[in-house]
Amino acid sequence: MGCGTGIITAKLAQDFPQSRVLGIDIAENMIEYARSCFTKEKNLNFITADADSLPLENENLDIAFSNLMLQWSPNLKTTLTALWRALKPGGKLIFSTLGPGSLNELRNAWAKIDHYKHVNNFVDREQLTEELMCAQFKILKFETVYHYRLFDTVLDLMHELKKLGANNLNELRNKNLSSKKSFKQLQIFYDKYRDKNNKLPASFEIYYVYATK
Repeated sequence: MGCGTGIITAKLAQDFPQSRVLGIDIAENMIEYARSCFTKEKNLNFITADADSLPLENENLDIAFSNLMLQWSPNLKTTLTALWRALKPGGKLIFSTLGPGSLNELRNAWAKIDHYKHVNNFVDREQLTEELMCAQFKILKFETVYHYRLFDTVLDLMHELKKLGANNLNELRNKNLSSKKSFKQLQIFYDKYRDKNNKLPASFEIYYVYATK
């Protein structure tokens, strides 16, 4: 789910050659790129699809895997329900997603510029647990890890978030693109977080979840 360029998906196909592996992403250009890169894995296929309406038969999957995609879902409940439907009884859901402690530096810097919400309101552990249980999943393991990435510039951070498929789902988001003036202000306020090595930190609260149907 949210396979992007297909690197991790291809690794799964290589590690489990007797299994059929399907990479799914909503971005058609990503799927086209993945297909062009991984042609040797005969047990691997890629399709363009929305996670909320998977084009799969009921009880078709043994395992559903997703790495840092679910946090961009506009309706997490719908997405989890779609995954539960597609999994076989006893099927496993393995994923990572971002928690509310993510991107605090970016969120705080934007807050000094305007009243819009430029960073997603990521669901917390309690809410995610509730959503999984409502979708009838049984949680086998739930781990929280705090991770920090260092960047040379704010633009480097933005490019990294774009690679993750970042989009702003908040109702109070600015529907117009941020102006050059706003971005310059962002650079000024974010620069206050530079460390002794002149790097800009970005915090990530990552949830690793292992659940079963």
